[in-house]
Amino acid sequence: MYLTANSSSVLGGPLNLRGVVIYAQRPFKKHFGIALFNYRNEIVAVVHPQPGRLGEPITVVETDYAAFAKTSKVFFAKMNPKFSPEEVANRAVQLIGSQDYDLFKRNCEHYGTWAATGDGTSQQIKDLGTAALVIAAVVLLAKAG
Repeated sequence: MYLTANSSSVLGGPLNLRGVVIYAQRPFKKHFGIALFNYRNEIVAVVHPQPGRLGEPITVVETDYAAFAKTSKVFFAKMNPKFSPEEVANRAVQLIGSQDYDLFKRNCEHYGTWAATGDGTSQQIKDLGTAALVIAAVVLLAKAG
């Protein structure tokens, strides 16, 4: 489902929010975040890793929807959450400020799946590994042939 909701409100006040994992479709990749909804089902913030200035670490931040989406279409991620939407929101907020980003072990998709399921995995990284194996097999077969 394509998301069009847009709110520039900032996170604040009592934490009576619900969280759901979303992604912005970028060229060649998906950028994941956890959308935080208020009681009126408005997105009030998105928690996601964001690069800092040159030389600064990638940090999990809370931004508004527009800053997360940029010019990309945004979709709900397909997954089976283990936690309630309220727990997903609380887990997302716990991630804010984290600087342990690693493209292969702890990327934006890992953060999202961890918040929703407790198991930080990345299908994009799994797919990349599969593609690398297929390419390696083709190269080996071409050399053998």
